[in-house]
Amino acid sequence: MSKNGLSESDIPGKPYGDPDSNWDEARKRRYERELRDAAERHSFVQHVLEKKGSFFPSLDEMKEDIGKPDSRTLPGLKGQIRDMKEKHRKDVQDLVDYQAETYWGEVLDATYSSEIVGWDKDTQYSHLQTITPLQQRRTELEKEELERRQRLDRQFPSSIGEYHAISNKDVRLRIARFLFAFERQHQSPAHNHQKEKMMNEFGWAFRQVKPLCDEYAKNAEFKAEVQEILKDVEVRDPRRKPS
Repeated sequence: MSKNGLSESDIPGKPYGDPDSNWDEARKRRYERELRDAAERHSFVQHVLEKKGSFFPSLDEMKEDIGKPDSRTLPGLKGQIRDMKEKHRKDVQDLVDYQAETYWGEVLDATYSSEIVGWDKDTQYSHLQTITPLQQRRTELEKEELERRQRLDRQFPSSIGEYHAISNKDVRLRIARFLFAFERQHQSPAHNHQKEKMMNEFGWAFRQVKPLCDEYAKNAEFKAEVQEILKDVEVRDPRRKPS
């Protein structure tokens, strides 16, 4: 036995050095089990050496033994039995403590391990086969929904009802600005330029914008609503003014 308590016979043979990638699963598991068992034996030997120490009694222990009654007498025999029971109790307690410590260490290792021991590859493969198409389909639907929303955002409402149905405040503000600019396009070049720019940017045709622009021109209540939105923007940010 070497000084660390582990003899050469405790180490499983490694005919190919480290585990060979060509070994079958059974051979790999056997090698790993033998290596783990050897490590556990080494740990236990270290524990015994730490707790039991040297096989030779210390000077104090020898002096104590000299003062004990002769074990051939009844008092001496009773004392020896009592000492052996106490020694056994301590040995058992040490063993229980060691096993508890070892078990707790294994529990912690399993808890904090980044790998799942004994993971079923077939289960994982089946799971991936099922979930991957679903994830791909989800991505496709999300893309379609985004494109649909963008397409709706770029459309121009043809009626007051469609305008009120717009949930995106930025889109509604965009329409309000266009209505304001459309009505004043003949009053200033700036308004006309803004109208033309927005129609080109969002691909709006004249026939698309005219119905709501006509409603804006003749419906005083709707016009007041649109202008109120633009005023609110001015209050929040003086730099943003309807032009």
